[in-house]
Amino acid sequence: MKKKILIIFLLVNALITVSTAQIIQLVKEINTNGPSTGSNPQSFTVSNNKLFFVAQDNSDIRRLWVTTGTEASTQLLGFNPTFNNAHTVLAAYNNELYFSNDDGIHGAELWKSDGTVAGTVLLKDIYTGPNPPYSAPEALTVNNGKLFFDEIGDNGLFNLYMSDGTAAGTTIIKEAIRPAGIAGVHPILGSDIYFSSDNMNGTYGLWKTDGTTTVLVKDNIQDVERPGWFAVMNNKLYLNVAEATTGTELWVTDGTATGTHIVKDLSTNSGNPQGMTVYNSKLYFSARDDTHGEELFVTDGTESGTHLVKDILVGTNSSLPRASIVYNGFLYFSTTNTNGLWKTDGTEVGTVLVKNTLVPVQFAAIWNGKMYLADGQNIIHLQESDGTTAGTKDAVVQNVSFPISAGYTPDQGFYFTEYNSDLYFSGNCFTITGGFEPVRLTLGQSGPLPLNLLSFSGEVKQNNDLLKWTTANEINTNYFIVEQSSDGSIFKAVTKIKASGTITGNKGYSFSQSFLLNTAGFYRLKMVDINEVFTYSPVIKLKRDNDRLIKVNYISTTKQIKLSNYSNINYKWQLASLGGSILNHGNAGEGSTIINSSNLAAGIYIVICTANNINQNFKVVIY
Repeated sequence: MKKKILIIFLLVNALITVSTAQIIQLVKEINTNGPSTGSNPQSFTVSNNKLFFVAQDNSDIRRLWVTTGTEASTQLLGFNPTFNNAHTVLAAYNNELYFSNDDGIHGAELWKSDGTVAGTVLLKDIYTGPNPPYSAPEALTVNNGKLFFDEIGDNGLFNLYMSDGTAAGTTIIKEAIRPAGIAGVHPILGSDIYFSSDNMNGTYGLWKTDGTTTVLVKDNIQDVERPGWFAVMNNKLYLNVAEATTGTELWVTDGTATGTHIVKDLSTNSGNPQGMTVYNSKLYFSARDDTHGEELFVTDGTESGTHLVKDILVGTNSSLPRASIVYNGFLYFSTTNTNGLWKTDGTEVGTVLVKNTLVPVQFAAIWNGKMYLADGQNIIHLQESDGTTAGTKDAVVQNVSFPISAGYTPDQGFYFTEYNSDLYFSGNCFTITGGFEPVRLTLGQSGPLPLNLLSFSGEVKQNNDLLKWTTANEINTNYFIVEQSSDGSIFKAVTKIKASGTITGNKGYSFSQSFLLNTAGFYRLKMVDINEVFTYSPVIKLKRDNDRLIKVNYISTTKQIKLSNYSNINYKWQLASLGGSILNHGNAGEGSTIINSSNLAAGIYIVICTANNINQNFKVVIY
């Protein structure tokens, strides 16, 4: 019997606005060894309107890649040198990319690239002796029109160097510095960078240089040169500084000896301030005192104006505030010991828990009007947040219903970079990637599509899905993509149908296909004009016969998953974890198929059944 039309959408005398829902796209699958492998990209850096990153290919060797956002433009920079796994810090300077690299001949030295194979070259072999050591350029810092970096020189010491991008212009600034470390970067105040050096006398002091003049600012102190351990506020530099008498506390400098001093001695041992973020003209940071443990503190730069914001874990226990970010008028931060996302307006009463999390939150980016962060257990899921409890959830994308996992590197965090209005990162998402690969979040284009969609409907007729739609007054329309989904979330293109172009009056279209595997009958139209501007129609769902189904059940007594096929078709099945890893697969026909699940841990799994490139997904709870 004919299934009646389910839904008809009437859109009279109105233009449809292009969807701005975000979607996830694979930039390029770099490691193709199998579904559980990935290139694990990191260090996304924009230079000269190109996006550079480091990723490991099929040989598991880290190499430098460049892209402008498309698969075709994503290229290995054509040379064989390899990156040491620990040295993947990139820096953009004068429209070129600078990075540490070991080509197997010169040792780890500083290289540069303009994004072409020919333009990817060694800048200078600083250590020129035999048997090149691990000279290890690090802490690449751009300021005052120069590139500064740390590297072991011929003297065997870590030294501070400066470069103008040429070999001749790459010179030593200061010997015997305290290296900032792989994940470090030198603090900047005005035209100067700051660093610690013992001046070859065994006693460290705080120094500064603009590349021309290098002077000692304050003797007998040394700073920690890691992002989040220093900040600039009101033309002064605030630092985590170690000093023999007070221990490690918050210091401030204006670049002079008299203007360099401790802000407040918070603890009889060490306050150890870190996680510094400027918010509403005050500096917020994590530190400990002798009463409260490590909690959130604030300072206006004076001793009296430095105090605890809130004792989240009352008493000497520590909530360990860490990552922090300013968003929509509040300071958001995470707590390591209590696993929570918090926000504050700077007052104790205005410091409140937004949401409990499974693990300490790691902030990734602010994009598309939302915070992006990471949370999860075992697998770190990308989340989005509008700052509310209900609005803090797994990132929602239009083309995928599976969670998105975000790549993370200890001590360096997440590599999220906005490039050409899209958000690029190392991501893993079932049906999109085969492991952690370079992906991007992107938005639909804005503006009206020049047509009126008067109706879009569908019915099931003689085991076929029959779709019909009607448009009015098309102007420069190009084509329609019919997309199908098993769950109303993940859509896959079925066919492309040419549009009429420019017409007055109404125009009818239709499309028919066998439904074969029951896909629950979700359909939508992607409507595209000659400028590739597009929008989506509303989603419709067709009704199926209940006896033409594939059913999935878990049998707890035998620890088996049973697939029951009533659709009279052959299909393929895959068993996947919730994170997207394929655990088992096979072929099936009519009747029952048994999957042994006795070796699987309790949890939620996905069974994917496929016929004629159409998928149906089933959630299975194993207990």
